[in-house]
Amino acid sequence: MTLTPHTSHRTVFVLTALMILMAAVWLSACGRKAAPVPPRYLPPPVVRDLAGRMTDNQMTLTWTLPAGDDGTGPAESVVVYRHRSVAGDAICPGCPPIYTPLATVPVDGGKGSEKRFSMVYRTQLERGYRYLFKVVARGRDGVPGSDSNLVQIDF
Repeated sequence: MTLTPHTSHRTVFVLTALMILMAAVWLSACGRKAAPVPPRYLPPPVVRDLAGRMTDNQMTLTWTLPAGDDGTGPAESVVVYRHRSVAGDAICPGCPPIYTPLATVPVDGGKGSEKRFSMVYRTQLERGYRYLFKVVARGRDGVPGSDSNLVQIDF
């Protein structure tokens, strides 16, 4: 087969048409391209009155889980967290403390009425350490809400 100017233009035309067709198919596939959107949920209520009291080297934590309003969903549990660091160490500004979960407290009844909780942290606290405690309500499927206020104990 010999290539003539007529055959060469036809080949270029066919290849260009195929490339345009492939680009059109590729660009139109699967609808609009965008980042995936997480499912919508209402966050659980936020504890704002966490308090701590020391008695015989043991910490008693108390808090109220608000009943919630139209902007929050039901809480299924509350997770208690603790951070421990040497008391004399300066707190690094902008550095988040690393918390360890201590306990998960189930919430009976979910949303509807205010619930008061009290928890005794029975592990003996060691002298010379700073302890930070916080609680976080968890909603449906374990989705966490916002952190509570912090309770700090320098022991």
